[in-house]
Amino acid sequence: MEKTIDELRTEADQLGIKYSQNIGAAKLSAKIEEFYKNQSAGGSVDKLVEKAEEADVKSTKKDGPKGLQEIRKEAMATRVVTLTLNDKKENDKATVAPLSVENAYFGVSKLVPLDMPVELENCLIELAQSLKCTAFTDEIVNGKRTGNHKISLVRKYVVSFEDTPVVG
Repeated sequence: MEKTIDELRTEADQLGIKYSQNIGAAKLSAKIEEFYKNQSAGGSVDKLVEKAEEADVKSTKKDGPKGLQEIRKEAMATRVVTLTLNDKKENDKATVAPLSVENAYFGVSKLVPLDMPVELENCLIELAQSLKCTAFTDEIVNGKRTGNHKISLVRKYVVSFEDTPVVG
């Protein structure tokens, strides 16, 4: 005797089987039978789900353009650079550049001394190159200064590379 969809839903809820609300009786019955088959084989559904998720994560790590290890390795590779502060408001007081990068894969934070060669990670070099500050320049109209100032964004740090990058 076939069970009704309500009876199947009740049984699936008791077993902890997840299903869509618009699932048909045949498909829900098949899910329940599969659950019992996995139980009799000695494996639990949770272990099967975990194995499937692990396999999915492993395949995305291998199949993606770059794996997590490669991303981290590339970001943490170091180069020798010299940072120079380009901000005229802070230039006479600052002796270090506070740089910090954090994301889902890694986190790095350093106080980098200015105007001297330092070995620095690629992620911090990219951060230093992307930081901006405001600079005031004279406004010039028709080749003459008007006495007003324009505000423009300039790079906060000038990055000078002291070495050549290592390839491969």
